[in-house]
Amino acid sequence: MGYFFPVLSQIATVVTVVVVVGLLALNVVGIAGSARFSYILVLFDLIGEAVVLTIGFLFAYHPAINPPAHIGSAPNYPNFLYAVTIAMSSYLGIEVVSQSAGETKNAGKNIPRAVFLISIAVVAATLAYSTLALGVVPYQAIINNPTAVNYPVSFIASMLPFGWVLGGLTAILGISVLLVAANAGIVGISRIAYSMSEGGVIPALFGRIHPKYRTPYVSIIVFASIAIAIVVVFSAQLDVLAEMYNFGALIAYMIVGLSLITLRNKETSLVRPFKTPWSIRISGRSLDSNGNPRQYEVPVLAAGCFAADLIIWLLVVTLHPVGREVGTLWIVLGLMLYYLYTRVRRRRGPEKAVREFLGSERPVTGG
Repeated sequence: MGYFFPVLSQIATVVTVVVVVGLLALNVVGIAGSARFSYILVLFDLIGEAVVLTIGFLFAYHPAINPPAHIGSAPNYPNFLYAVTIAMSSYLGIEVVSQSAGETKNAGKNIPRAVFLISIAVVAATLAYSTLALGVVPYQAIINNPTAVNYPVSFIASMLPFGWVLGGLTAILGISVLLVAANAGIVGISRIAYSMSEGGVIPALFGRIHPKYRTPYVSIIVFASIAIAIVVVFSAQLDVLAEMYNFGALIAYMIVGLSLITLRNKETSLVRPFKTPWSIRISGRSLDSNGNPRQYEVPVLAAGCFAADLIIWLLVVTLHPVGREVGTLWIVLGLMLYYLYTRVRRRRGPEKAVREFLGSERPVTGG
């Protein structure tokens, strides 16, 4: 928004808080309105990006405008690895699709399809814009121009034919993309919290459903408020927010990979509308009910997911000291709260535990 109104860049925290409060209200009212809001914005984004990329590659792209990359010298290995950890922010968040499975028609078919389509779109858009940028202006012009640093995509678009129009369009697309991402984050965390409360992992208060709108309104309000608090505290340190996000999300992705391997072997009879392909079978030392060596199934994609995420997470931990320290504190705090709650719950019983943990005598019920 600062591309159009520079003064907004000086009050970015205030603008962000207003936007999150608006999304909070939208999600409390219902998932249908939230989904429709995201649907319209995403459709607009896809059409707008296609227009910009088509014009750019047809009328302004010159592959020889920058020298070819030579990893090891230009860029050197430390810079390249550091860039990989930053680029991860573009690829995280796709899992939010799965968190709405409980409210999706034919989730076993539509959720995997959505994940594949979004993954293709994200990879294609990221590589296309990066390639276009290096074929439109010398990279030195991007480094030394304040507009290019603050609004890189709009800066590249402004170098194309009808640049003043496309520059403004990409700024609007940026606003739209971030609104969709913020909205998806609120939807995702509220559904995760609801599911965890139903399983007794966190207080049942987080699973409370609004009597009129039938949404987990307590989770939505609590976690949107936490997001606002984080923005206020780290408003001048966006890099710390990105590092925290990478730190936590990559841990979650590693857990997903291990969970998939575990479920494939512990829940062999589980109904799987979609099954991750390509598995390796390994014979174990223990025997099955027939006296034969037990067979273990290791999905190749799950193992590869864990290995790749572990490598990038180690890079994040190594190259981002602030993110490492804040992220570690964040994880430790979460584990402590989880430990305290489960101990109280085990000793006092689920409902009484919730009241004591929250300091409230009001009866608490699930959704």
